[in-house]
Amino acid sequence: MTFFGKLLVLINVALSVVLVTVALGLYTQRVDWSGNPSASPPTKGEVKKLQEKLQGSGGWGLNNELSQAEKHYLTVRTDLAREEADRPQKQKWYSAQMATVQPGASNAVKDIVYNQGLPVYDPQGLPEMKDAKDRTGAPLMGIDFYTGKLNSKDNEIKADSKSFDAAAGSDADLTGKIGMVGGLRHQIEAEVYKAKQIKEQVDYLEEVRNNVFLEKELLQKRREQLEARRQQLENARKAQENR
Repeated sequence: MTFFGKLLVLINVALSVVLVTVALGLYTQRVDWSGNPSASPPTKGEVKKLQEKLQGSGGWGLNNELSQAEKHYLTVRTDLAREEADRPQKQKWYSAQMATVQPGASNAVKDIVYNQGLPVYDPQGLPEMKDAKDRTGAPLMGIDFYTGKLNSKDNEIKADSKSFDAAAGSDADLTGKIGMVGGLRHQIEAEVYKAKQIKEQVDYLEEVRNNVFLEKELLQKRREQLEARRQQLENARKAQENR
């Protein structure tokens, strides 16, 4: 036998083993669709199991769930039809409510009425509304009202900013005048220096005046002494003549 013939025999044997294994697996692991009621214990096929699942062994199965789902679907479909019929009217109402807060609206804004955290609806199925209040308790107005107030405050801020800039510029000019050469600070220092010199001059003149007063008193005493001496000499001369 040639090598090629031996190879074919081995391949045939291998395929036979593989096919036998597959056939055995299919036989032992097959899906039992019909079941075998006469077996011990009786077995149920997959068809029987699905039928019981649909019918429900305890009186409730997939058929009951389907019936309930269809009933719920019919109820919801009826509600949906009613809601769809009311939708244009509600859209018109909600559009009117939204218009109260849009630019151009001048009326006060409305707020939804709540009861225990849930909206209160009127007989038409629309939320009941009341006048809205801001945090200060005043009526809540539309956006144009607050935009106007914001613009007014913005203009006031701009005006105050201009005034502040002007004051800052004036302050800078005055500061420059104070610190510049020949400015107020230098003038003050010059005046202080002059005042110091004047004070020194006044103190000097005060001292000179005191010295003059002292000399005057000395001269006055000297004059009195000379006058007394002259009087003595005059008296002595008269006494000499009388002899």
